[in-house]
Amino acid sequence: YYDDKYAGGAGTDHYVADKVAAQYEWDIRKNLTFSETLDFFTSLKNMDKYFADSASAFQVKMTKILSLGVSYVVNYQNLPPSPGIKHTDTQFLTSLIADFGF
Repeated sequence: YYDDKYAGGAGTDHYVADKVAAQYEWDIRKNLTFSETLDFFTSLKNMDKYFADSASAFQVKMTKILSLGVSYVVNYQNLPPSPGIKHTDTQFLTSLIADFGF
């Protein structure tokens, strides 16, 4: 169930959605991992309203606890809430990851 609240008082939308997702991880080397996550979901109220997301990432182990991460994320919506909003958002991220092994 999704409850969308649009900025600037543009209204709200409530709907049930279905979702399909896939995840892939490849240990390229002992200290280097590639991962990909894809998901797609559709409003069951309006089948023309759908979203697709992708996250591609590399993680390099630097020490026993610390890794460096680099990722690229793409978020797409085919029916943005207003005409001035782009369909696609992208992010390029770098991160420092601490793995305490819990």
